[in-house]
Amino acid sequence: MIRSSRRKKGSFRFSVDQEKLNELLLGVKKGDEESYNELVRIMTPKLMVLGVSILADYQEAEDAVQIAYVHLVKRIGSYRNASNPFGWIYQIMRNVCRDLLRKRKKRKQAQQKAVGRFVCRNEEEIFLLNEILNSLEPEEKQFIFLRFWGGLTYREMADQLGLPLITVEREIKRILEKLKSLV
Repeated sequence: MIRSSRRKKGSFRFSVDQEKLNELLLGVKKGDEESYNELVRIMTPKLMVLGVSILADYQEAEDAVQIAYVHLVKRIGSYRNASNPFGWIYQIMRNVCRDLLRKRKKRKQAQQKAVGRFVCRNEEEIFLLNEILNSLEPEEKQFIFLRFWGGLTYREMADQLGLPLITVEREIKRILEKLKSLV
């Protein structure tokens, strides 16, 4: 059961009944689907808060919560009647978030190297290109990468991003003007 108690103005603290959580985990360990559903209902809001605080991205936090539940089910066999089941679940979520951050960092580095090799002749040009691209907002980078490195047409971008074609065209034009002003 989740209990909410007022801390300071505008802030709430949610506590979880450790005994109830332990019972649910033991039920999941026995294969009880109702225990799993109740565990998900109780823990998802808490795990989302943790995920967003670590990843700073709501959608990625949602993915992390789903991955954490998969890990929980895989590891439930090693679960013992613990004094801190909440901490056990939180540790799984923290590890998932850390893994996602490492993957994000590797993806970004690979992307920067690929961009540099594709367009630049030497290390100085790669550095300058990275500086210019890093000055863009994440959404702007997405447009540039889809259009110029992904090779998508405006129509394909509109379909993939779920935006009207005219919006994609205007955004690309605006971003290119911004890039010209930076060079």
